[in-house]
Amino acid sequence: VFDPLCLSTHLGDGKVKPLSLAVPKPFLWGDDLDGRFTFEDYSIFNCEDLVTSDHSLLQFQEALLTYGAAIVQDVPRDIKEYEGFLNRFGTIRSTNWGKWFEVVAKPATKALDGSDASMADAAYSAIGIPLHTDGPYNSNPLQ
Repeated sequence: VFDPLCLSTHLGDGKVKPLSLAVPKPFLWGDDLDGRFTFEDYSIFNCEDLVTSDHSLLQFQEALLTYGAAIVQDVPRDIKEYEGFLNRFGTIRSTNWGKWFEVVAKPATKALDGSDASMADAAYSAIGIPLHTDGPYNSNPLQ
């Protein structure tokens, strides 16, 4: 994520714009979000705008600081274009799942004990997954 002060000095026309260094007040998540946290609660961004506009990127960062999430529309499906979009935000690092992890629903499979083995990881199921964080226990120090 880019430094907001740096972005504010490089907004399109090259003129330095005033910037508040105050961190936006966060919208706190709680157990009361279930069913009432809709797309309208987020700031919605166009992928191309985020790639080409520092101003849009700054607004995106402010939305992330406020809500902890944001919606990006029209993200390219081509892996090279997608990687270019992601590199706008920083270096892509491999995790214990590799560089890429595709979330796909797979048909149910039975484990040896007769249970549904496909439910061992929700990423492979068709169930709805509520707001959450992935892998906060992972450590990926700079190398």
